[in-house]
Amino acid sequence: MNLYELIEHLQQHVIDLNHSNNDWMKQNGIKLYNTIFRHKGVFSKLEKLCNDIMSQEPKLLIDSNEFWGLDDDALLSIIQRDNLNMKEIVIWENLIKWGIAKNSTLNSDMTTWSINEYKTLKETLSTFIQHIRFFQMSPQEYYYKVRPLGKLLPKELKEDLNLYYIVPNSILATKVLPPRIKFDSSILTTNYFNLISYWIDDGQEVLPNILVNGQYKYNLLLCGSKDGFGVDDFRLKCNNKGATIVIIKLKNSDKIIGGYNPIKWSASNKYLDTNKSFIFSFYLNTLKSSTIILSRVKNRSYAILDKDPGFGSKDLNIFQKSCKLDDYFVEIHDSENFEIDDYEVFQVMKK
Repeated sequence: MNLYELIEHLQQHVIDLNHSNNDWMKQNGIKLYNTIFRHKGVFSKLEKLCNDIMSQEPKLLIDSNEFWGLDDDALLSIIQRDNLNMKEIVIWENLIKWGIAKNSTLNSDMTTWSINEYKTLKETLSTFIQHIRFFQMSPQEYYYKVRPLGKLLPKELKEDLNLYYIVPNSILATKVLPPRIKFDSSILTTNYFNLISYWIDDGQEVLPNILVNGQYKYNLLLCGSKDGFGVDDFRLKCNNKGATIVIIKLKNSDKIIGGYNPIKWSASNKYLDTNKSFIFSFYLNTLKSSTIILSRVKNRSYAILDKDPGFGSKDLNIFQKSCKLDDYFVEIHDSENFEIDDYEVFQVMKK
């Protein structure tokens, strides 16, 4: 076996380990990321694996107990990413923790710090600060999480942030970085949309090694908590928009149920015929094959109920808040009734 074959074998072994053990990346991801970054271009498959994780589930690495051990250059490459799927305030908070852990002379209680201690942390973070998208944070996040640590920021940036949050639409000297690319959902993160894309492309219930969405974009049409929970709200926002996905978060639960309509909603008071629709359920923060239910249509003539609206004659009725197995293959919820915490409808379009 030559060196190239050995590297290929090693990469495949690590990929298989990650696929078979849900905790493997959380336990070993930092060491893996450092190794890949120190040998740039050698482990191309593992580099892709880590890149996909950072764009889909960065918490696997950033929430790791070993996060403080991430090399400077490796962390910088993460923070610079436009597709880092994490709230900006969380990136900021973890950067602070990383910087403190890098300096053994600093204690975790910043309220006791001297000016010199702030200076030490500021020097540690100086390369990273310019890549934090402070202007994409909410006013509350800035006021409570960033403003008290103003000593860490360059003077011009600090002044521009104060101006931005106090006097909107002001002309700023600081370059304002655009939002990181993400799906406009308050319920799901990128990886769940990638799973839905996989299903739209006729993927099975069992998860593949890596979920990547290369085919579809999702445009938010309706959010119940913002636009209303009534049928009329749904029809106003979602009718005649083409293919859509309905995402429902159940009340007092992490459970998500929903369905895919590949045709369109139009309030036709008819059933729509298709063999491409499906309904599903899974849990937030637990993306495992054992907790996922994918149910494809069995009686295609009753696939979409375009009256109430819903999926099948009984399988998932959004506004009657009921689901009972009838025209799809698998039951998606263990109760015939449910309560909605919030729901979203997305238009599904080919890129």
